[in-house]
Amino acid sequence: MASALVTAVLGTWHTAYGPRLLLPTETTSFIPAQTIEEAHYLAAVLNAPPVRAYVLSFSSPGRGIGAPSIMQQLALPAYDSANPVHAALSDAGARAADLAASQAGAAQAELAEIERELTRLVAGLFSIPAKDLRAMLRIALPAGPLGLHD
Repeated sequence: MASALVTAVLGTWHTAYGPRLLLPTETTSFIPAQTIEEAHYLAAVLNAPPVRAYVLSFSSPGRGIGAPSIMQQLALPAYDSANPVHAALSDAGARAADLAASQAGAAQAELAEIERELTRLVAGLFSIPAKDLRAMLRIALPAGPLGLHD
């Protein structure tokens, strides 16, 4: 069972029988995206420390942490490729996914920098005042999806 919200971008898996769509199992949520950029935007927002802290404030770790109902609690703006904050989140999410997949030890410092960037961008996206952001980040978060502690 998960102790934290973890979000990943899934695509297709090419097999001898043709491409197959990868789908999550167990207690998870599947959020379809129209483009890869939108998928990375969603993953970046949901993996950002302020959002993970917010989710932990009302969803106990375990089977319910990835339940679809958490999306009802977030006022997540729809992806808009013309919005520079959305584009920056998408880019940061894609960079984080690439680095996390590489599992290179040297990538940890860069992943930590991306996580700080996600925190800043998400604070702006949701208009979180600095005082409230500091309080949110004091919540004892488990290691994030990038393998880092916040």
